[in-house]
Order: sequence, then C-alpha cells, then structure tokens
Amino acid sequence: MALFSKATILVAMGAVAALLLLGGCARRDQVPGNITVAAYFVPPEKLEAFAADTTGKTRLRWTTPNFVLEPSNNPHRLMIDFEGVLLADSAVAENVFEVVWLIKQENQTGGPMQQIRFDRQNLTVSGTKVKGRAVGLPLSFKDKDMGAIELSLEHQIGLKPTAMTVSVRAGMENTNWLETLLSLNALMVGLVFLGLVLWWRR
Repeated sequence: MALFSKATILVAMGAVAALLLLGGCARRDQVPGNITVAAYFVPPEKLEAFAADTTGKTRLRWTTPNFVLEPSNNPHRLMIDFEGVLLADSAVAENVFEVVWLIKQENQTGGPMQQIRFDRQNLTVSGTKVKGRAVGLPLSFKDKDMGAIELSLEHQIGLKPTAMTVSVRAGMENTNWLETLLSLNALMVGLVFLGLVLWWRR
C-alpha cells in the first residue's frame, strides 16, 4: 500500500512550487552594483534653476566633475536619489531628466544618452513631499577612461526638485546564498512540475 496518496503528494508539490514563486517575489536591494565610483550633490542653485524652468525649453544643464571609468568594474549604472515637493496631483506629477555620459577619450564631447524619470511609479509620497530613486540601464566600457555626467531637465509637471544625488555605481550586486537560490526559482518550479508529471504517469 502506498504510504501517501497521489492527492496528498500533489498538494505537497504544489505547496513547494508556490513557496518558490513567492520567494522569487522577495524585494531586492535597489542599490545596483557593489562599488560607488562617484557621487555628487546637485547644487541647490541649480535645482532652483531647474524648478524655475517650467517649460523645459531652456534646457539648463549641470555637469559633474570627472571620474574614472575602469573596464574591470563593468557594468556601470547611473543612480539618482531624488527629493521634491508636489505642486500638483501626484498622479500626474513628474520630472524627466536627460542624462549624457561624457566620455573624455580623444576629446569627445558626447557619449551614451539615457532618460531618467521620476513619477508615481518610483516616488514615495508623504503629504506634499516626495522622494525616490531611479537607476539607469547598465553600461560597459572597453577602455579605461575619464567620464562625467551631464544632467538636464527635459520637462516637469507639478513636481519641484529640492535635493538630488547623482551616483555612478559599478560591478555586480553582492548576493547571498538565499538570493542565489531564489534567482533559480523558475528552474526549480519547472523541475517540480516535471517530477510531478513523470510521477503521475507511472
């Protein structure tokens, strides 16, 4: 006589799969990489100028000091921490920044461009105050070089920036054994159901 019925084993395997799926939804650290290459506060007077440019037509720009880009630290990612004040409904308020990675090799004045957006998707609202973080797509560089970040406000709707920190992060995120295990959750779920199908057909 079988020690456990098929129904009991089916329920148990389903529970294991559900736990794996839930584990894969665990919140990860939102700070990318494991090295801070550079970090700069946007000057208050520049934030005031950004806030005054309500149309975005002036395209005011601010550029960080130079920093070193090391290929051994790839990938590199831009991270911006943002604080602001709502001037309109949080459902429509947003700031969109254009970012240019200025690569100094051979006197180049341009480089990869990215767009950083702050809106209700990545902002936490507390009364009229908001704060949040946005992370750009990863970039890898072939040669050691000097770089800088050029920031401009593309447009704004009902949101005034009051504090911004521009950081360049590099390297791969540190993971512990549990995060590594959870990163394989899709494979593990597939193996669970494959085992279930094979067992059920015996």
